[in-house]
Amino acid sequence: MKRSERNQRLNMKDKSLAQGQGVITLVPLGLDEESILEVLGRDLKRVFDIQVRIVNHLEIPANSHNPQRNQYQATLFLIAMRRCMDPEKKERVLGVTDKDLYVEGLNFVFGQAELSGFFAVISFARLHQSFYKLPEDRVLFLKRAKKEAVHELGHTFGLKHCPNSNCVMCFSNSLHDTDRKSDEFCQSCKTRIEQLLRF
Repeated sequence: MKRSERNQRLNMKDKSLAQGQGVITLVPLGLDEESILEVLGRDLKRVFDIQVRIVNHLEIPANSHNPQRNQYQATLFLIAMRRCMDPEKKERVLGVTDKDLYVEGLNFVFGQAELSGFFAVISFARLHQSFYKLPEDRVLFLKRAKKEAVHELGHTFGLKHCPNSNCVMCFSNSLHDTDRKSDEFCQSCKTRIEQLLRF
């Protein structure tokens, strides 16, 4: 997509964004390759069967970087997005960043979300093979990105972690866990998400 076309996209306060939970808004935060969001958006539309929009990027939240860890505090990304959104809108908002994220008490997180809320964030950092000094694999990376995006958005719709190790809502403690599980909801979670999307 041309830069001029991207600049024509809606900013986060634009009143023309649809109301209700029938919209997922993707927000790049310090993302180098924003074209990935086009692919991710199509995947999310197929999974949730609702409209997906991409808005102009936000700056990395001030003070989110921890120099001792060389990581970024995920919760501050959620706060930054919340401050920029119109509180009357009910769309789910997924922030996407290349920065390596963490929350207190954990070495890292692939993402974080508000359970039954409206905001989530995922990090591409540890989804790249190159993070582990391995040859890059774009197909594998996109599969991982889809899984993490669906997982965190599932939380915003009210889904908790699932004990089914093949379900996309199963907790990923490592990249191996992400690779092992599918990119789909198990039947139990699928039934639940279909019920939630009706309201």
